[in-house]
Amino acid sequence: MRRILQISLPVIFLCGGIFGAHWLLTHRNKILPEPTEQFRPVVEVVSVSSVTYTPQILSQGTAASRRTIKFHPEISGKISSLSPDLVPGAIINEGGKLYEIDDQDYRLALIKAESEIATANTAITNAFAKIASSESNVAQAEAVLIREQAESLAARREWELLGNAGEPPDLLIRKPQIKEAEASLISAKAMVESAIIASSSVKASLTAAKAVRDQALLNISRCYVTAPFGCRVEAVYVDIGSYVVPSTQTLVLQRIDYCEIEVPLSIEEFGFLGIQNPFVSEVKLRALGEVVLTSGRNQWGGYLSRINGNVDPLTQTIGVVVRVDEPYKVNQVPLRFGLHVQAIIQGIPIENIVKLPELALRRGGHVYIYAEGRLRLKKVELIRREQDYVYVRGLKSDVQVSVTQLDSFVENMQVILAER
Repeated sequence: MRRILQISLPVIFLCGGIFGAHWLLTHRNKILPEPTEQFRPVVEVVSVSSVTYTPQILSQGTAASRRTIKFHPEISGKISSLSPDLVPGAIINEGGKLYEIDDQDYRLALIKAESEIATANTAITNAFAKIASSESNVAQAEAVLIREQAESLAARREWELLGNAGEPPDLLIRKPQIKEAEASLISAKAMVESAIIASSSVKASLTAAKAVRDQALLNISRCYVTAPFGCRVEAVYVDIGSYVVPSTQTLVLQRIDYCEIEVPLSIEEFGFLGIQNPFVSEVKLRALGEVVLTSGRNQWGGYLSRINGNVDPLTQTIGVVVRVDEPYKVNQVPLRFGLHVQAIIQGIPIENIVKLPELALRRGGHVYIYAEGRLRLKKVELIRREQDYVYVRGLKSDVQVSVTQLDSFVENMQVILAER
């Protein structure tokens, strides 16, 4: 019996399995294929309009004086007084007093020069009198010579009328008297020449004395030292009692008629200025418009003054210089030298520009154009990125551009427009 069960049970289980499998195959549910629709992603679009875009270039720089000079006196002496405003940071107008040097030595030199001028004038008067006297002696000597020559000629004719033969005696024709008159005339002319030479020497002495006087007056004027231009006092190195010479540095002054801020621009940003000529004039630069400078809540207006011709090899930027007139003008917040400011520079207007969200720009400079439920690829020219937007050229107004990111794209693919 046991043997029979060992043989029959496997057969029974095998037959049962075969029967069950047959029943499942004959009674299974048939699944019929259902038609599927093509996948159409939902996209958002924006309508664009072509405008004229004026780029604003952002940069930064530090305000600096137009010029900073190390101030030296023109003469030597002891400083006798200082302006109470002569302290670092003070603003002094053009012509304002800086300090004063003791002028006593120069005034004594002036008195001496004026005395020498008076002496030279007296000497010139005497020289002119001597010239006049010498010229009078010349005239008298010429008259004596003429008289003696006339008497000599008369005596010679009388000798000949008397029928005397040979040369008349020297005394008769007054040869000694004529020689004496000629010697007197020569002597008188020599006296005139001597007087003229003496007068020339005296005139030279007068000219030298006047030069000494003028130098003394100039030195006296230089004792009162004033600001050569409107300036800010950067540093003071002297005080009352200091002895200075022309090589002594007394002050450091900064011009305040205008200040300059050099701001770096990238090659791309510099292109927005539309400058091709490296030697462009300040007038053309100023025509680009006002440059707005800010620091905190304070704001100043400036303009482009010049372009640095070189490109910084480290940063690959070009420096442009912004000028601000009268940075320390009264009744306004001063633009202090050394202050770091932000600059907004207006570029030249660019026509036919479209502003898009940055998400709308695809790889390779393309956008997806939506029309009649489909998307197509369009190549555009990227002009500029600014915050979360891009400015492109190559699109017409009223075109709709997709701003939805897609995992894949096929030209003229069908999409569903998102409800707004």
